[in-house]
Amino acid sequence: MKTNTKTNMKFILIITVFLMVISSCGVKLYVTPLGAFNSVSTRNIDGSIKYEVLKTYAGVSSTEIDDVIAKSKDGIVKKRNRIFKEINKFKGKTLNEAVDNVVKNQVGGEYLMNVRFYQVREIDPKNKIVNKITFISSGDIWGQKVASQNIKGFKIGEEIIFVYKRELKKALGDNNLLVLLNFRSKIFPGGEINKQYQGTITDLMGAEATIQIKDGPILDIPYNILKKSNK
Repeated sequence: MKTNTKTNMKFILIITVFLMVISSCGVKLYVTPLGAFNSVSTRNIDGSIKYEVLKTYAGVSSTEIDDVIAKSKDGIVKKRNRIFKEINKFKGKTLNEAVDNVVKNQVGGEYLMNVRFYQVREIDPKNKIVNKITFISSGDIWGQKVASQNIKGFKIGEEIIFVYKRELKKALGDNNLLVLLNFRSKIFPGGEINKQYQGTITDLMGAEATIQIKDGPILDIPYNILKKSNK
């Protein structure tokens, strides 16, 4: 038992030292502005719904990161700095994800106003190699105030069915501007016209529900197309 105790203590000590070394490591952060837009949405906006501002100055701005860089020694920001928690919370591999990660952080959020996009590069200060490149966004979240997780009779986690008609295919089609901005496609890969599909609701928004298609992609589908599964 003593031998096992000593072995466990050594293991815990090694892990502790390893974590301390990792947390003490730092990188150089470089923030590049990519553009500013009055309004950006990755979802279909329902013109009949009156949206309102739910949160201002959401996401991560370059000002916050620049402030951390200015206070760091030799421009090297430690990995344990709080700014990395914020970046990891909202970052995206594409501009689309950068928007979604900000909007979905607010219940009832639909789109961003007064939007700014940035590219964030993490560079190893020793070998000058770029470790990571991500995108972040900041802006005002607009949407509908949701009193409960029940919209138009649908709930999160509920199983649904829908028929993939041409009207839905057209609604999910790409916007050329979004493609140029590196937003991901919203089309339904492999979707067959007039075929019925099953899925599970993972999020509720003002005009649409986010659906995880069974053995398929995640799509935002208008409520009027959805039906509750009889299961």
